[in-house]
Amino acid sequence: MRAVDRAGNTVIETIEFEVKEDTIFEMTVDFVLGYWWILISILLAILLVIILLEKEEKERRSQDPASNQVQSDFIECGGCGAVIPSDVSSCPECEVEFSDEVECINCGELVDIDLERCPECGLDFFER
Repeated sequence: MRAVDRAGNTVIETIEFEVKEDTIFEMTVDFVLGYWWILISILLAILLVIILLEKEEKERRSQDPASNQVQSDFIECGGCGAVIPSDVSSCPECEVEFSDEVECINCGELVDIDLERCPECGLDFFER
């Protein structure tokens, strides 16, 4: 629209336009699509950190065999009381030799360490 004075000069000129309001859905889609590369970059960075940490942990464990042992893999030496790995055949502290057999405290018979009861006298080793 244009307004002209009596002399023919343009006094006011207007521009017509239409205002379109975006819906929340359209605004959300625009936002997400506009920043999708940031979200993907963050997710990739997190994934990379997790992979590197797992790789580092595996390397550390392969270099230090003692770290692979669980706390339950240790026993107390009956000779000196030192805490030692359960898979050794003698105590590194007091050099007591270990055996797969123990002496029954009731009858003195040598009994396999895995048995729960003495086969000679019937004593229950785990009785409470």
